Amino acid sequence: MRFRFSISDLMAVVLFISVAIASLTHPTQLCASLIYSLTLGVLCLAVLGTAFRVGESQRFWAGFIVFGWVTYLLMFPLASISSPSLPVTLLVDYSIQFLHPPRPTGPSSSVMTLDSPGQIAFYHIAYSLSVIVIGFIGAYLSRAVFRDGASARVS
Repeated sequence: MRFRFSISDLMAVVLFISVAIASLTHPTQLCASLIYSLTLGVLCLAVLGTAFRVGESQRFWAGFIVFGWVTYLLMFPLASISSPSLPVTLLVDYSIQFLHPPRPTGPSSSVMTLDSPGQIAFYHIAYSLSVIVIGFIGAYLSRAVFRDGASARVS
């Protein structure tokens, strides 16, 4: 099995990575809201893609729906309460410590603290981006596993 990516696919990946890096290094509530809205828009678009597409494209969007919506429904409610951490939650915790290491804070310090709106925005952005990434992983897995020759046909 050989994966092929078009130049437009690779350009979309570069755009996604650049937006992710920019929004995670300078998190704001506006950026978090925009990326969260984009995430919900892509998840809803996937439902339409499954309903109105056929063949390989339909399988792609079906995989995106399953992985994306399940990740969204599991991740966002659990992110605000004390519960066992999902692997993505641990990755987000590690990345916030890596990108914004704790520093001594004083009266004149403008460092992002653990209760600041910047950290809340960081978590919202990171969770939204991870839903999109996991959705696309599911989409490509679905397309790879359920090829035309591998799917069962009912006569």
